[in-house]
Amino acid sequence: MGISMKKLIVIIFLFLLLPCITQAQVTVVAHTGRAGVNGLATTAINTTGATFIAIQIAEYDGVTFGTLTDNKSNTWTQLRVDKVSATVANYTYYCSSCTVGTGHTFTYSKTGSFAAVNVIAVGNTVTSSPVDQQNGTFNAAATSLQPGSITPGQNGEIIIASIATTNTGGAVAINSGFVITDATTFSAGSNQGAMMAYLIQGSAAAINPTFSWSSSAPIAVTQFSIKPSGTNGGGFFILTQ
Repeated sequence: MGISMKKLIVIIFLFLLLPCITQAQVTVVAHTGRAGVNGLATTAINTTGATFIAIQIAEYDGVTFGTLTDNKSNTWTQLRVDKVSATVANYTYYCSSCTVGTGHTFTYSKTGSFAAVNVIAVGNTVTSSPVDQQNGTFNAAATSLQPGSITPGQNGEIIIASIATTNTGGAVAINSGFVITDATTFSAGSNQGAMMAYLIQGSAAAINPTFSWSSSAPIAVTQFSIKPSGTNGGGFFILTQ
């Protein structure tokens, strides 16, 4: 532009008005599952890099709780209990900003629990108040069940769903794009059936997956979403002539 220009041209791009968001992608770091009768310890996994760990416990007696521990001395918070009392119960526990690392094991101890345990370790989640939305339900006799709809509050959340069952009809399926991490078939006198699955959403939207199986049975299901870590990138630059 020539000297005839009488005004200073200032172009300011304010990213406060047009935010540029840098958001770390939530990742599944590791997972494991195990079934047994009483004291139940999972196979060791490497949870290095995880910022959030969720544990599903499927057991027979939903009246009293057992003891949940891990070999990293983390503190576990109970998130949900969905149950057909004294028949099947689906417990969910979690920790955030956990102590993680190699050789990580998880143990649920309770006599007569006939439990199955599933664990998922997730990276790049917020460390304060990570749980966003949750829902769950149960049915004393069904061949399919939905936990109830949730709508994550932001893009990029991971949704974790699980089921506890006395289903004798074999494997449980889940739709809506969920990926199954670990599953245990019900075995009378040994363990409840259990399955855990996850979905990482791009754009936040209502979700209500359907669990299905072939033989009518008592079932308890749940789902919850976890917020991803992220930072707002902001600033401006000035072009002058």
